[in-house]
Amino acid sequence: MRRALFDTIAWYVKRTPPHPGRGVLARLAWRLDPHEITHEMAPGVKIKIRLDRDEDLAYWTNRYEQHDDVVVFVALLREGMVVVDVGANIGMYAMLSARAVAPGGMVFAFEPVPAVHRRLIENLGISDIGNVSPHRIALADTNGTACFYLGRNDSMGSLYRAQTSAIIEVPTTTLDDFLERHGMARVDAVKIDAEGAEMNIVRGMRRLLARPDRPILFVEHNYVALRAAGSSAEELFTAIVAHGYVAHVVEGGQLRRVQALVDPFRPGGEAYANYVFLPLNL
Repeated sequence: MRRALFDTIAWYVKRTPPHPGRGVLARLAWRLDPHEITHEMAPGVKIKIRLDRDEDLAYWTNRYEQHDDVVVFVALLREGMVVVDVGANIGMYAMLSARAVAPGGMVFAFEPVPAVHRRLIENLGISDIGNVSPHRIALADTNGTACFYLGRNDSMGSLYRAQTSAIIEVPTTTLDDFLERHGMARVDAVKIDAEGAEMNIVRGMRRLLARPDRPILFVEHNYVALRAAGSSAEELFTAIVAHGYVAHVVEGGQLRRVQALVDPFRPGGEAYANYVFLPLNL
């Protein structure tokens, strides 16, 4: 009976538009019969979710992103490309990218939080995706270790912004040094969503950005998280453009070319915008 009630509530939650009681119902289903669901986000891309987690509920209802950002990013990829996913979380971007660049392409996914990294590996396994190389490392501007603040949920951990009192130590490396150690001759696209660490990650990939074949960049600009890191959205945007890029904001599932930062989106009151930077010679 409990499993039948769970299935009925889960079915309803997945198929109804957002409303104030939807999260309450999802958590009720979890209390009735606590078990994970395998959700197929796209053909061959599966994730394990729990209905008591708000971020998992967004995956379950296919409403994780307001502007279909991942669709825009994946549309830029081609078979055989090499992609770097910084802040891979449980693998949505990494797995969709892996399917887009297969069979000859590869994705290198960086997720430093052990529990989240385990979920990433589990999702790769149930999706039978073999062209993602997961690494439990935080990219930064130095090599070594650093304190990492766990967030209110799996997607909010940060090297700089303390949302909770939970702190772990994580290994760090620059992307330039990682590429050199692994003998990687090229990278075609980089996605960066690192809760404020973006500016330092960019500093740690100067050699990559100086190449004539520098990669496409997809970079989140979270205003509050960047300020917590001692940076700003303006500094990050300007630094990337200075490397020879044309900026585009992701808006309504489309790319719109811009010359400067646009007014950020404010879902839940937190200002952010995602930008795609295309090399001038592309």
